[in-house]
Amino acid sequence: MTVLVLGATGLQGGAVLRHLRGRGLPLRALTRHPQSQAARRLAQTGVEVVQGDMADPASLGRAFVGVRRAFSVQDFYAPGVGIEGELAQARTVFSAARQAGVEHVVQSVMGDGNAPGGPPHFLSKALIERDLRASGLGYTLLGTVWFMENLLNPAMKPALTFPVLRGGLNADTVFPMLAAEDLGRVAAQVLTDPAPWAGRKLNLAGDALTVEQMARAYRAATGRAPRRWRIAPSILRRLTPEFAAQIDWHNRVNMSFGPAELRGILPDALNFARFLQTRPVPRL
Repeated sequence: MTVLVLGATGLQGGAVLRHLRGRGLPLRALTRHPQSQAARRLAQTGVEVVQGDMADPASLGRAFVGVRRAFSVQDFYAPGVGIEGELAQARTVFSAARQAGVEHVVQSVMGDGNAPGGPPHFLSKALIERDLRASGLGYTLLGTVWFMENLLNPAMKPALTFPVLRGGLNADTVFPMLAAEDLGRVAAQVLTDPAPWAGRKLNLAGDALTVEQMARAYRAATGRAPRRWRIAPSILRRLTPEFAAQIDWHNRVNMSFGPAELRGILPDALNFARFLQTRPVPRL
């Protein structure tokens, strides 16, 4: 009953693997770089690490041999990927899974909005969701939102979080958030026992707060006031048009769900305040 985790050295795949350990399932991790430090650390924990690329059908075919369950995630933002690349990668994964006789795929997608549409990375996830539903594979969809762990990643420039959100979000717009660790916990539950979750989409948010509510939570957790200056939307559109489009979408449409669904699965799921209290969060 081998479980294959794609994106194994990334934020989501790494969290899934951490919460699958100790559940008695043989674990296999797919990575493009099996000699990387992150991949070697996985191998030291007893995970079978295999080389593969979601854009390479042959390597995926080898990785799926003997696999019965899989966690799948693609990265829109990876160099050269975008909508077409992300959708092509997911289709290659689903094809390899069907050929290998995989019983159940847990796929990371975007959470449901109050209306269809959204920025390009929402569209690619919607197309992936459509294709998986029509694939004939057993599946569970995990609808995600902005990850709290972005605050811990220097590459995400966390010091700009409050200037960006203050400049872009309306005062009354609630911004949904999710701890990737909680996504990992949910995915591990589903992969261990897929039957109760088969054919469902689980919309996951650990919290949904206005910018000022986020600022109060940050100050309460750290004793520091967050930066109060703003990055104007016009500047944000030039710096990162994809995220600027997402911020605008939150103001106009926004997600159709809050934390209730995740709390029904994980009563102790992390809200923003508890996340800040349990992590070494940098100066924001």
